[in-house]
Amino acid sequence: MRESTSVDIVYNYIREQILARAIFPGNRIIEEDIAKKTNVSRISVRSALTRLEHEGYIVSTPNHSACLITPTKDEMIMAFETRLLLETAAARAAIDKITDEAIDRMESMVGAQKRLLRKFSLPEFVRINREIHWELVKASGNPYLEKFLNEIYNKCTIYLLFFDNSENDASVERHEMMIKALRNRDLPALEEAIKTDLLFYIEEED
Repeated sequence: MRESTSVDIVYNYIREQILARAIFPGNRIIEEDIAKKTNVSRISVRSALTRLEHEGYIVSTPNHSACLITPTKDEMIMAFETRLLLETAAARAAIDKITDEAIDRMESMVGAQKRLLRKFSLPEFVRINREIHWELVKASGNPYLEKFLNEIYNKCTIYLLFFDNSENDASVERHEMMIKALRNRDLPALEEAIKTDLLFYIEEED
């Protein structure tokens, strides 16, 4: 097995455990346990943990163990404020580039979120939420926005999975505002929709 493949296996395994809420904020991620469960070397586990740390999911502690991040209130306010700045920049770059097919995918994902409200799954709802916004980021064509927003999205994912108690039907309505603005190629309306969506979490933390 090639080392890169082993690292990918561990990376995907740990990420799936996080998204399934099988690992909680502050929980230690023990290299030996992960190596046994994924049948790979501890070197591969260490490399995967380094990748997850760079992407904002975990943090290394002074004794060199790894833990899932536990975002503070101030950290999450800063994360959503920075996300608002970068996502608005992505919107400006994407408004004339995004294809009708991409907007259709966003609309389909919002439909999936609506169906989830009847038989709710928070991990799935959060996953779809990210994909909706990521279509806009991809359409910007800016790899730097993708890089920095990816890390911020990961931190926001932990917050939404473990600390957010807001009503999810309001999230669906805000996403519908984004899609309507994209259909009309209406940048001011799109920026306002993104602002409404993200400031919701900032104001909730305040």
